Amino acid sequence: MYIKLPLALLFIFLTTLTKAQLPTSITSTLPPSIKWQQINSPHFKVLYTQGNEHQAQKVTNILECIYEPASRSLGAKPRKFPIVIQNERSESNGFVTVGPFRSELYSTAPQNYLRVGNDEWLERLIVHEYRHIVQFQKAVTPFNKTAFFLTGEFGAAFFAGIAAPSWFWEGDAVGIETAMGRTGRGVIPSFLMAYKANLIEKGGFNYYKQHLGSFRDFVPNHYVTGYLMTTHMKNEYGQDVWDKIVGRAFRYPYIPGVFSSSIKKATGNYLIPAYKEMMAYQRQIYEDQLSKIEPTEFELVSTKRKKTFTNYQYPQAVSGKIIALKSGLGDIRQIVSIDNDGMEEKLVELGAYNDIGFLSANDKYIVWTEFEFDPRWRSRNYLTIRKYNLQTGELIRLGKKKRYTSVSLSPDSEKLIVTEQDIYGSSSLKILDAETGEVIIDFENENNYFYSMPSFDSTGENIICLISKEDGKSIIKKSISSGIEEEIFYSDKENIGVPIQSGEFVYFNTNYNGIDNIFRVNMQSKNVEQVSHSRFGAFNANIDNDTLYYSDYTADGFEVVSVDLSEIKYTPRIQVKNLVVPFAQKMIEQEHIHDILYQSDSVKYDSEKYNRLLHSVRPVSWGIVATDFANTVSLGVSSRDILGTSVISAGTTYNYSEDTWRGYANYSYQALYPLINFRSSWGKRSFENDSISRVEWKQSGVSLGLSLPLILTKSRMSSSASIRVSSGINNISGMPERVFPFNTRRNGYLNVLSTSASYSRIKRRSKLDVQSRWGQTIAVHARLTPYGGDYHSTLWAAESNLYLPGVFKHHALSLKGGYQYENKDNYYFSMPITYTRGYNYFPFDHFTNYQINYGLPLAHMDWHIGPFFNLQRVRTNLFYDHGYGRVNQGTVEYFDNRIRKGTVELESFGTELLFSFNMFRYLLQFDAGIRYTYLRNTNTSEISLVLGGISF
Repeated sequence: MYIKLPLALLFIFLTTLTKAQLPTSITSTLPPSIKWQQINSPHFKVLYTQGNEHQAQKVTNILECIYEPASRSLGAKPRKFPIVIQNERSESNGFVTVGPFRSELYSTAPQNYLRVGNDEWLERLIVHEYRHIVQFQKAVTPFNKTAFFLTGEFGAAFFAGIAAPSWFWEGDAVGIETAMGRTGRGVIPSFLMAYKANLIEKGGFNYYKQHLGSFRDFVPNHYVTGYLMTTHMKNEYGQDVWDKIVGRAFRYPYIPGVFSSSIKKATGNYLIPAYKEMMAYQRQIYEDQLSKIEPTEFELVSTKRKKTFTNYQYPQAVSGKIIALKSGLGDIRQIVSIDNDGMEEKLVELGAYNDIGFLSANDKYIVWTEFEFDPRWRSRNYLTIRKYNLQTGELIRLGKKKRYTSVSLSPDSEKLIVTEQDIYGSSSLKILDAETGEVIIDFENENNYFYSMPSFDSTGENIICLISKEDGKSIIKKSISSGIEEEIFYSDKENIGVPIQSGEFVYFNTNYNGIDNIFRVNMQSKNVEQVSHSRFGAFNANIDNDTLYYSDYTADGFEVVSVDLSEIKYTPRIQVKNLVVPFAQKMIEQEHIHDILYQSDSVKYDSEKYNRLLHSVRPVSWGIVATDFANTVSLGVSSRDILGTSVISAGTTYNYSEDTWRGYANYSYQALYPLINFRSSWGKRSFENDSISRVEWKQSGVSLGLSLPLILTKSRMSSSASIRVSSGINNISGMPERVFPFNTRRNGYLNVLSTSASYSRIKRRSKLDVQSRWGQTIAVHARLTPYGGDYHSTLWAAESNLYLPGVFKHHALSLKGGYQYENKDNYYFSMPITYTRGYNYFPFDHFTNYQINYGLPLAHMDWHIGPFFNLQRVRTNLFYDHGYGRVNQGTVEYFDNRIRKGTVELESFGTELLFSFNMFRYLLQFDAGIRYTYLRNTNTSEISLVLGGISF
């Protein structure tokens, strides 16, 4: 198949004038109406939104307090570092990153007690993220300084990342937060629960599976692996062992296996033996712990056999059935109902679910909270209430643009109790009308105590909830009518959560004896008893008709279990066995920083206005800034300011195949509702063939455009839309005569107006799904030349995808259809839709293409070849393509056939064999394989390499 060479040349050089470039990265920003302030302390530059100074002063004081103590064991004191407090986001998170170097803190505290323990959220978050800053500083070695000098921030970060695995970065930070806090994650049993269950029930996993993950089993993330490894080695080899290990690894990141050899030099063991040593120790202490437990005898509520890891959490007994949250490797989050025979019914699939650690349900409704996204500003989102009607199946939303961090139903279904945290960190407890969402009562909270996990008592007249103060956490009963609070239970160290009232007792979770279990406290006598005795963890008590329901953890996921209250062996608190594993204690003592976090000063730092425009230029990378390896390499500089206002790049690109250099300069201003994008390029282009020798010309162009990327997600479907419009002027000069097969202007101007609009609505997918099993996308394009000039063409195109479930679970069917019309005068636009697989592109006047894909998994495995290759999944994709191309006038040759005002059918089908794998022990997972394609038109077949969906 071929196109006559002169026509091919015309197509190549003209279409590249408007060939789509990589889209401008969309930064996370806030609207220009929000003003920013800054505090410059001795070691930090803290940026915060106007009005949030109290929180900013607190963050700055904590950072200065821990500056030296939290960096001591790595032997690195960071240079002055920018910190951004993102208080408009409703999720609880934070990170340290490059491009530019900065740390961002999401200040909204989580409601789930398992995430925060007895520490304040900001305290724990600051310690964790600051330790990452220390790690980055430790990575500043002569080699990485050279990488920074040559390439900028990304080059230095790249070599730091390959020198030490991700589990070190996160595990070391978890260790420091544990050493500094009252109840850091390292001493919360649920943090290590999944690892413990895998070790005891499945014998544990080898290093590659534990580090890189699996499709066969649930493997806890690298935070867990890293905490176990870093703490174990500190316990065995001293506080400074990681200073020695990563100090050497960061100095020589270019040496293969440098991390493992650095462990060998510091401890006498390479990486894999060191991991096995840690695993053997953990097995020993867990087996000893479990030998002292007489587990509670219970009955499983669900009799459905699990085929893969599946959780059933937060049980609620309702009208003789159990309502539970289901999730797992093979299921997206959904609420299910389980009847007395153990049969399961799916009620509703959840959207952007906010996991608050419990569900609330009665015989009429189920309520929970989900994230609501600002369509444009990606550093702002909300938390709203979702209410599901059990009788009608109706799902409604309450509280638009609110920040309701948790919600619970009253017994009569008429009221809701919610917690809310505003953007300045103030916590409140409110009662809402369950129908309208209107606020009925807003309780005073003068001391700004943190309320969490509220529920109504059985009378509906009182609220049972947690309240966190500086010295610890309490379970309280709060009168709705008077607002008076009664403390029922207090602890400064126990991680208590999910209190619910039943009769004269409040049932709650605690890690008092070293394993998360259910206890209860008598509201009158205040006597406390242990209720459950679980091997790994028991959570979320729910009482109905003298039966206790709760979730019990196993290596295959949470199970909902039941036990008669009269058959439980209640153990008075004073007689409860101490099963606490002192794994972290030695590390905590070595660090000598346990009480420092609570000794921070209250210095009042000066603050001043932060001008985004004056700080809009911040170079982050230079030298080789981009390459596609096969065709081009770009040398230049790129800039992005800390708040994501401006993205700037400039430099030169070398094209291997053309042997040409071209300059470029691009600017994207993202502080307004539409993004403003400016692009320019200039320099030489060329093409070489035997009959014409080298054809060379000059080509330059500028374009100015607007784009509007929107996030529209409000349900289980991830939804987004985008609108783009740009106008550009391109100039060609120096084109030689007699190059093209028809009369055309070879030198002149191309003035282009380009517009596009797209919409995507895709259902979330589980880890085992090969692709989404339901969804739709559509995109339309128009490229016009309405402003005169020397080149003229008109292109209209549209393409749509439909995603459908396959025959079996995790299979998926997708249908794609596209149409393009181009009225060509003397110019060809590049094609914005998908072409028939296996065929070279030809610029038909009309082109229609259909594709059918059927994807399915073939095998899941955990197979590795040493440290080089780790295979996790093999899947296949069966496909069929059918295209129709029509020529309105003229004659072309395609498949050795002369086409005159005719239609050509293009047909291909075949299969792809795709592999999901890791290389060299790195977490990044690749998808690559081979594609076999049969081309019916030519009765030929071809085999090509597929990498990330692109064939070569």
